[in-house]
Parts: sequence; C-alpha cells; structure tokens
Amino acid sequence: MSYWDGSKVEAQVDNNPGSGSASWLWIADYDKTDVWGAVAHVNFVDGSSATYGEIRNGSQSTGLSKDVRSFEVCFHSGATTRNCSGWVYP
Repeated sequence: MSYWDGSKVEAQVDNNPGSGSASWLWIADYDKTDVWGAVAHVNFVDGSSATYGEIRNGSQSTGLSKDVRSFEVCFHSGATTRNCSGWVYP
C-alpha cells in the first residue's frame, strides 16, 4: 500500500512470510525533507490492534505474532497523525 500527499509512505503485510512469524510488516518513508514519518495501524484477526512506526527517512520490517486482518499507513510526527490511506485487507 502506497500513500502519496506530496511525499510518499508505504506499508506491506504478508500473512504467510515463511520466516517463522505468523505475519510480516514493512513500513517506509521516502521524504527526507519534511518532519513527517510513516506509521502503520494494524488490526489482527483476533480483534486486537497495534500501531507500528514512526519510521522516518527509511524503512523497517518486523515479524508479527498473529495474522493481520487489515492495515493502513499514515503520515505521523510526534503525537500527530494525518492523511491515512484506506484500510487494506491482505
């Protein structure tokens, strides 16, 4: 999932990564000229949720312990979140 509003953030989920984790999340921020980073809001199949990031000027991946039901990627700085993508269902 890519989201663009003058700069670009991305997130990707794989519920079958083959790495031993139940799922895998990757988040990226590509704009080195602003204060905004990327966060991913994740809803899991068991009904719980979590937020990952704030990733600035780079990318990060992490193995997750449960399968993902839906996720979105947003611009984030400090305590402020703005301009989120739509929810994606992997």
